[in-house]
Amino acid sequence: MYETATVTVTDGRLAIADVQAADGWTSPVDDEDADEVEIDFRPDAQGTQDVLDLEVEIDDGRVEVQICNDDD
Repeated sequence: MYETATVTVTDGRLAIADVQAADGWTSPVDDEDADEVEIDFRPDAQGTQDVLDLEVEIDDGRVEVQICNDDD
C-alpha cells in the first residue's frame, strides 16, 4: 500500500477528506487551515530520518501541491 491523501476544495476552502498511511507508517496532520494543508508521512521506526511531506495550498485562487522529503 502507498501513502495517500485526498484533499477537497469547497467554496475556496481546503479540507482533508481522507488520509491513509502504508503499513509501518503514520500520517499526522501538521497543519489544516482554509487555505493550507500539511500532512507528514513518517515511518513508525524510531531513529529513521525519512519523512514525506505533503503540502497543499490555495494561492491566488489556484491549488498548489508540493511533495518533498523532509528530515526536520
